Amino acid sequence: GSFDITVGGSVSNTGSAFTVDNLTVTGNVTSSSPMTVRTALSVSGNLNNSGATGLTAGTMTVSGTATSNAPLTATTFNVGGDLTSSNALTVTNLIFQKAGTQAATFYNSQNVVTNFTVNSGSTVSSSNYSTLNIKGALTNNGSIALPNTSWIFNGTSAQTIGGSSDSSLGNMTMNNSAGVTLSRNVTVPGTLTLTSGNITAGSYVLAVTGTYCPASISGGSAASYVIGNLRLSFPPYNSTCTYPIGDTSAYAPMTIAFPWFAGISGGTLTG
Repeated sequence: GSFDITVGGSVSNTGSAFTVDNLTVTGNVTSSSPMTVRTALSVSGNLNNSGATGLTAGTMTVSGTATSNAPLTATTFNVGGDLTSSNALTVTNLIFQKAGTQAATFYNSQNVVTNFTVNSGSTVSSSNYSTLNIKGALTNNGSIALPNTSWIFNGTSAQTIGGSSDSSLGNMTMNNSAGVTLSRNVTVPGTLTLTSGNITAGSYVLAVTGTYCPASISGGSAASYVIGNLRLSFPPYNSTCTYPIGDTSAYAPMTIAFPWFAGISGGTLTG
């Protein structure tokens, strides 16, 4: 049978390894020793995960603040408050579900999320510098305000960026030969890095507008380019920029020379 525990208070795991099938806690969970919850972990308060080995769970729901300074692995992580990860975070389905604004910070390059979802009514916001490795789909049904987060799309099968809302990503790196397809407009206020695989925008717009071209684009080749609408920003002075674009059959970059004119303060151009 299953080994289930319900605690009407808080739990502190500081001893030997702890394994259970289902754990429901009405208070806080503090763990500095190995903890495994095979099926479901539900925390009504805050979660503090520390120590060398960390926490492994099936479905994990945290209503309060989740702070992880140790490895954390979950199949599904329902985030009801602020989330801070400063160690290896490995989650198949990361779901932000707070009604209102919640902060999300991913302090190292070991954060790996297959599917990143923001529910309707949720705003994920932080000005902290973060790195996220996305292996599957980014689905934004709320709002994303992470201007200093680097999103690295490096799955092994085709990926998507969609949902009911447009997304603003910070920096974006394309490093998946199977490609990424947009089903919403995407803004990159930082740098777009094209390493491997194509970004298919179709009728939507990939806008790299926070930095002037050509500094806003890194890479771009027959191995990685944009299919569809790419919008770049030009500075208020002479500038030449190459649009790394093409269609499904070939890479066909376009170079634009933007001259200086008195009284013109720069602008954007969609290619």
